[in-house]
Amino acid sequence: MAGHRESPYEREIEQALATTPTGRLLALPFLTAEKIGSTVHAYALSKRANSLRVETAAAAWGKRGGLLVVRATGSFGALVVAAALVDGYKVKAVARDRAHVAPALPTEAEVVEGDVTRAAVH
Repeated sequence: MAGHRESPYEREIEQALATTPTGRLLALPFLTAEKIGSTVHAYALSKRANSLRVETAAAAWGKRGGLLVVRATGSFGALVVAAALVDGYKVKAVARDRAHVAPALPTEAEVVEGDVTRAAVH
């Protein structure tokens, strides 16, 4: 995991990476080309930011009774989704391809199409 190759960033930087609206991330002063320096560091920083953002969003959603399941259409993920629904969670299931969802997941799960191995900016 590239996001864990480096020492943790200062608390203020991690907080900004976790909570700054996506459209304003590139305006952060520590995300300039001069500050980042290399593509290797940029890659590790982007992986760390993605991890922090998912962790922050998942924690907030979890407080509302929700659960995010990645690789939800795999054999293990589908079992986690079904068990979470039985336990009363609101489930968001991340799947790379909606075509594979119908046979694998209960219809009560909200399906979000995405690939956690690929970063995207919206």
